[in-house]
Amino acid sequence: EEPNAPFLEERRRQHTCCSVIVKNMPKVFKLFRYPTFVLILAQGAPGTAPWTVFPFFTQWLELSCFTHGETAVILAAFGWGCACSNLLSGGLLNFVARRFPDHGPPTIANISVASGVPFLVLLFFVLPKPEALGDGGRMELVYLITFVVFGLGAAMCGTLNKKVFGDIVPPEILTYVYAVDQLIENTLGNFAGLAVGLVTDHVFKYNADAVEDGACAPEEARKLGLGMFWVCNVGWAICFTVYLFMHLTYPKDRRRQMALRREDSTVRKAKAREDNAEVGEVSGSQ
Repeated sequence: EEPNAPFLEERRRQHTCCSVIVKNMPKVFKLFRYPTFVLILAQGAPGTAPWTVFPFFTQWLELSCFTHGETAVILAAFGWGCACSNLLSGGLLNFVARRFPDHGPPTIANISVASGVPFLVLLFFVLPKPEALGDGGRMELVYLITFVVFGLGAAMCGTLNKKVFGDIVPPEILTYVYAVDQLIENTLGNFAGLAVGLVTDHVFKYNADAVEDGACAPEEARKLGLGMFWVCNVGWAICFTVYLFMHLTYPKDRRRQMALRREDSTVRKAKAREDNAEVGEVSGSQ
């Protein structure tokens, strides 16, 4: 039997779901005093939109006459690029934190967002598809390399946002930053998949009847690609604009937080010296 059962039961009665929310809401509201946090929140849903759309690449590749195996390898390459992007963005952030601490992180974000546009142009409009090349054409390696580099460049913003949050927000409310950010991103950003469906069906007249199970349909792949292209680029355009404004807010928020942390450190050191002096006086009197 649990020895602390009465205490735990009393704690559960006092800390209901509503009471926890009411108690912690002031900490959530405190986050909105930081303009950079508000900007990252504003780009959260548009920034998540392309990543909600990217699963459609599976259908697009197969409609473009790639086999199931080729599609799997190409999309795995995209995942490899995204994974390595975390290492690349971490190294770049370490570099700019020393050389360009105020404008380095926003600049990396702008470059990462902008890099996605030429890759979509390359994939949807430039690179030839298997159906156009015929039986003798092999483009799997070209697409694999393209998707690796695409993931490497376009996936930096997640790591960057976490670094910025750590720079501008007091440590005691840092967990609330991630909670609110993920709430907004995962709630609103997931509507992008619906947007692709609506744009593809109603604007580009996607014909579902023309798509047979296991068969390729290049014309329908083109329509799906157009829907993905426009939804992704609208999201990225909003993201890029928001990150431009971060060049104005991030330096101020970062310096303010650094000043507060230095002040807190000074107070802690002074208190520690006082405590050590009191201990010394007590030891001397004994």
